[in-house]
Amino acid sequence: MAQAKKNKRVAHERYVRRRNSEQRRELQRETERKLVRGINRIFDGKAPLVTPTADGVRMSEVLERFVDPYRPTTDSKNEYIGLLRMGMIAWNIALLPASKRKAALRKQLAVVPDDGRRAQSEGIVLELIARKEQEFPDCRRAIVDFALGGTGKRWHLSVISTP
Repeated sequence: MAQAKKNKRVAHERYVRRRNSEQRRELQRETERKLVRGINRIFDGKAPLVTPTADGVRMSEVLERFVDPYRPTTDSKNEYIGLLRMGMIAWNIALLPASKRKAALRKQLAVVPDDGRRAQSEGIVLELIARKEQEFPDCRRAIVDFALGGTGKRWHLSVISTP
């Protein structure tokens, strides 16, 4: 009798894992479809071919690791999207020659209200640029766009980057 209960519990756990895995895959597919639809709108239906990279490095995983030290400061999906945007800006500025970074940073931060948030954002972006140079010096791919799908703990990040 105890063995039958154990077998039933194990079977249920397998079912739950399989269902969660299927839900994760569907969330990933939907997020990627959303990102591709957006890119197609930008390129008027003539979007560049989206293919996996030869080195197998997923820029979505890189971007998540890149902003990870700041993730605990975000309390909502919108705040996390804002952090990912700052990460994308910092990452791409870090790829520029040092002589062009200041102007690029000024241009990117021009849309941030100058009520103290601009200085705070600039500080975070500068810290992220330093982090990019220290932790990811060999990754020279630019981040073109990203999409974050899902809710709560079931977020899925898709990133389009240069090869």
